[in-house]
Amino acid sequence: MKSFAIILLSNGTFGGAQRRFTNLFLEFRLRRRLNAYFIVTPSMKRQIAEIYGDQALDGILTIGDEVPLLDTSAFVSSPLSKSKIAGPKRALLKQSIVYKIYYYFKTKRIQFKQFKEINHLAKQYEIDRFLAVYTGVLPLYFYLNRHKNRPRIVFSNMDSWFSHLSEAPEKDWFRQYDLFNRAHAECDMVDVLSPFIVEGLMKRGLNLPATKYSITACSFIDYSRCSAGNKDKLSVVYAARLERDKNPLDFVNAALQLASEFPDVDFHIAGDGRLAQDIQRLVKAKSPTNVIFHGFIENPMTLFAESSLFVSLQTANNYPSQAVLEAMACANAIVATDVGDTRMFINDENGYLIGSGHTELSSALRMCLQRPEIIKQKGKFASQFVRENFTINKAANYYLNLIYPSNEA
Repeated sequence: MKSFAIILLSNGTFGGAQRRFTNLFLEFRLRRRLNAYFIVTPSMKRQIAEIYGDQALDGILTIGDEVPLLDTSAFVSSPLSKSKIAGPKRALLKQSIVYKIYYYFKTKRIQFKQFKEINHLAKQYEIDRFLAVYTGVLPLYFYLNRHKNRPRIVFSNMDSWFSHLSEAPEKDWFRQYDLFNRAHAECDMVDVLSPFIVEGLMKRGLNLPATKYSITACSFIDYSRCSAGNKDKLSVVYAARLERDKNPLDFVNAALQLASEFPDVDFHIAGDGRLAQDIQRLVKAKSPTNVIFHGFIENPMTLFAESSLFVSLQTANNYPSQAVLEAMACANAIVATDVGDTRMFINDENGYLIGSGHTELSSALRMCLQRPEIIKQKGKFASQFVRENFTINKAANYYLNLIYPSNEA
C-alpha cells in the first residue's frame, strides 16, 4: 500500500467536517499505522494541535499561508462581500461578464498555486491517492487535465446545496454548483454523505450514475472524548454554527420564552457565525440568568456531559451532525427538526422530531422539561445507540475501500 492523503482546506471555525475527517485521519495514521497524510491550511493545523494535542500532528502537511481565523462575517467567498458598494449595484456587478471573468481567473490562480504545493508534497511523500473533502477537490482539477498517470481522486461531497459559499445559495447556486460539476463527472468516485444529498444533486440535473457514487457508511465521532456527567440539574443545549440555515434564533426565542417558566433549567447557546452578535444582543436585552450565550467553545462535550437535552434545528438536514452525535454519546435526548435524513439517527427512543419554528420548539421543550425522567431514559438509549451504529471502524473500512477498491486492476 502506497501513501494517500485527505485534503480539507479550511480557515474557518473548526466544525463538524473538520472534526470528522481529523478523527478519520488519526484512525488511519495513529491507530492503523497506514501511510496516511492530512493536507490542511496552517490555521487548521494550529486548531488541530489546540484540540487534539501535538501528538496528532504527525503526518499533517500544510499548504498556503497562515490566515487569521475568519470572523463572523467571513463565510461569504465573494471578493465583494466586504465592499462598500451598495446592495443593488453590487448585485448587478456580480452578474456582469467582467466580474465573472475576474472571479474565474482569480479563483483559478489561487487553485493553481494550491495545486503546485499539493503536487510537491505528493512527490515528496509518494502520495498517489487523494480523498478530497468538499472544496479540497478544486485544486486537484489540474490533475484531471492529465489523461495518464494521474492519482486516484475520491471527492467527498457533504452538501448538495453548497450553502456555505453564499448568503443566498437559492439565488445563485448555478454559479457555485458549476465549481463542482467537474468533480462529480471526472473524479474516480464520489462519496456522498447521505441519501438526501443524492436527491439534491439529482434535482440539479446532475447525471450521476449509481456506479459513480457511494453513500457514506455512517457518521462517527471519537467516543473516548464523550461521557455522561452529573445530570441532576436539567439543562438544554444548542450548539452549532450560528447561521440562518441552522435556525439559532428559533432556539433563542424559545429559551427566552421558557426561561421564567423553568427558572431551575439552564439554556445554553454555543457557536459562532454571522448571527452571533444578534443573539448576544437578544440575550443581553432580556438578561435572564438561566439563558447563557457562550460563543465558540473548543470542547462542547463539557457542556453535553452535564446537559440532558440537545436541540438541532437545521432547515434542510440534521444528519450527520457531529454535535448531535457528541450530545447523544454524552447521554442527551435530542429535539430535532424532521427534515432530510434526520430520521437516520433520531427516533422515538432517543428523541423527538418536530416541525420548524420557535412555537413548535417551545411546545416540545416544555413537554420535555415537564418529564425529566423520560428525557433521561431517552438520553441513556441515545448513548448506547450511537456507539453501536455510528463507529469510526465502520467508516474507516468504507473509506479505505473507496481509496483502494477491491476490484482495482
